[in-house]
Amino acid sequence: MRTIHTTGKPFERGTQQATQCRDLARPWFQHNLKIFPDGGSRRTAALAELDTWLQRIGAVNSDVLDECRGLAAGLRMSDEEYFAAILLEQSTWLPLTCTTCGVVDHQGRPIIGKTDDIYAHERGLNVLEVTQPGRGYRHVHIHFTGTIWTTAGMNETGLGIAMTGIPGATIDKDGLPSLFVLHTILSECATIAEVVAQGDAADRRRSSHRPVAGAFPAS
Repeated sequence: MRTIHTTGKPFERGTQQATQCRDLARPWFQHNLKIFPDGGSRRTAALAELDTWLQRIGAVNSDVLDECRGLAAGLRMSDEEYFAAILLEQSTWLPLTCTTCGVVDHQGRPIIGKTDDIYAHERGLNVLEVTQPGRGYRHVHIHFTGTIWTTAGMNETGLGIAMTGIPGATIDKDGLPSLFVLHTILSECATIAEVVAQGDAADRRRSSHRPVAGAFPAS
């Protein structure tokens, strides 16, 4: 798995990630953009759906949009192409349900296992990002290349998360896609209570999967 390092404000971190992962990410984005209509009424409808996504997300957290715009710039894509690939793509997902499980060993130490349910052409496209945000906790997180889809990680307070996917309905209210919510946790939360509050505040209302974050703070 490739390891990358990012620092600074959201847009800067997005650009840094994209620069370090462009060779991995570009083919996947090109594949996803095949679902974006070339013209006509279907394109008009797709653009309207995309605008709704961006309004709903921006009403809750503009930083995640700034990081995505940095990714688009670093990948040499337009904002429209980038957001179409990561947001409209979610409406075509089969119910892939990544799973996290946890046990403790005979000494009481936690052992966490996680699956990553992806398609064959997506194998090898996860990266490990070491992040020093301009504001918030330092953290390491695993996510899909060229995105902010955090699926597991840990921050400097000892808080760790891992995602379990549970298919759920998309509700037309302000909020973040589920994988965007997870991306905000490690930089902003230090306790399980804060993780729960973060999820409630972001609402996770426009999501095809509702992940459950398992938080394991250091003793």
